Amino acid sequence: MGYQRGAGVGINAQGIVDPIQPKIRPRRQMGIGFNGFREQLSPPPPVLVPPYIPPVRRLPPKRDPNLSKILFKTNLVADIAEHGFQKKTDELKTEPQTVTALQEQLQQLGADADRQQKQIENMEQIIKVIEHLDHASRTGTLTLDSLARFFTDLQKQFPDEYSLCDLSIIACSFHVIDSTWHARDPEPLLQFLDSWDGKLPRQMMNTLLDRVVMPKLLAAVESWDPSIERIAIHTWVHPWLPFFGERLDLLYPRIRAKLEAALPAWRPSDISAYAILSPWRTLFDPVIWDQLMTGFIVPKLRVVMNEFQVNPADQKLDLFHQVLTWVNMIPFPHMIDLMDLFFDKWESVLYRWLCSEPVLEEVYRWFENWIECLPADLLLNDHIQARLHAGFVMIQQASKGLEVVQPSREDISVLKDESHERRAAVVEEEELSFKEVLEFHARENDLLFKPKHGRMLDGHQIYGFGKVNVVVDCLNERVRAQIEDKWSLVSLKRLVELNTGVVR
Repeated sequence: MGYQRGAGVGINAQGIVDPIQPKIRPRRQMGIGFNGFREQLSPPPPVLVPPYIPPVRRLPPKRDPNLSKILFKTNLVADIAEHGFQKKTDELKTEPQTVTALQEQLQQLGADADRQQKQIENMEQIIKVIEHLDHASRTGTLTLDSLARFFTDLQKQFPDEYSLCDLSIIACSFHVIDSTWHARDPEPLLQFLDSWDGKLPRQMMNTLLDRVVMPKLLAAVESWDPSIERIAIHTWVHPWLPFFGERLDLLYPRIRAKLEAALPAWRPSDISAYAILSPWRTLFDPVIWDQLMTGFIVPKLRVVMNEFQVNPADQKLDLFHQVLTWVNMIPFPHMIDLMDLFFDKWESVLYRWLCSEPVLEEVYRWFENWIECLPADLLLNDHIQARLHAGFVMIQQASKGLEVVQPSREDISVLKDESHERRAAVVEEEELSFKEVLEFHARENDLLFKPKHGRMLDGHQIYGFGKVNVVVDCLNERVRAQIEDKWSLVSLKRLVELNTGVVR
């Protein structure tokens, strides 16, 4: 009838192939028109899911490989969507914290901007001060006082910028432009460096000392003439010892050469040589010092002592004092030799005087006056004591009406040995007495005082005073205690404190 699949029935294809479509009723007992039931040709509308539940239905896997791929992709898309939703939800939860953090950051940026603006204003003021100092330095009107005052004010007003910009180094650089400092007047520069000590990097301080101070000191020493200078060289060199220490040794050879060049024209009556030389005794090498003394000082003192005359009737001591002035400067054996020149004359005069039947009271008084003239360092010497004792023996011979015999060199040697033994006996006697005091003091404080056998210090026995090691100087009645590897003078009270742990 001309029907084709998919077309209608009839000439005009207006008919239908299935005029009646069978419909299945909900229940089997329901017939046509049962209780007004109407046929529904279209499926019921889908049930809407509430918007607050984003549910995803996962289809069970099928055996069809193409369908499995489709389901996998579908599930993947669903997982990605679920993750994105969760991420957005978390972001919404943290949004208030983010806003707070941004606000705090904005406030911090504002504070930083204010602080930077303040620093810019401070730096502008600092630059103005430095420009002013630079102008004063270039025009020669900059002084150490004004320089120190300006930078002290800057340090007080702008402490942060002062440290940040190392203004202390800039201050010292201004002083290095400074050419007003003179080596013979070191005090202004010393005060300046003292004020910056600890504030400058050590390397910067060393650079200033080596490149500024030392060259000027070397030049000043080179131009120094001890024969005409009125200012002693140690007054402007020694103040640099705390800064240079042993590095100042660089100056000593040239100073010594200058002294050696001037000393040949020196006369012992000129005490300025002692004032110039004595400050260098502890700084020069001991061997070099002894060479300087024996080469230039001792020979001239020997001449003075040869010229000196012992005259009880009219004694003049100027020459004698010229020699004694150097008693602590020249090597002691040379001083003893010079004193032998004196005692040879002294004994001869004493012998002739005693042989002329003098008034012995005057002789005794003259003898005592000479003892008072001698410094303690000489009186403690065995040889000097022997020479004095020889004179005393002659006086005793005259007082007893015996023949006065002038002692020989051999007699002096014997008297020297006797003097040594006598002084040792006195020390031993006094030592026993002073040791008894220490023993009593230790016993009173329940401490043990006893010698430590085989242990000596500078020829003196070491004792134990409780748990403290001590050395007894009985001649001067002093006690030295070992405290932290050092031997220091201590009182008896301090000895007890050291044993009880009292620290003061």
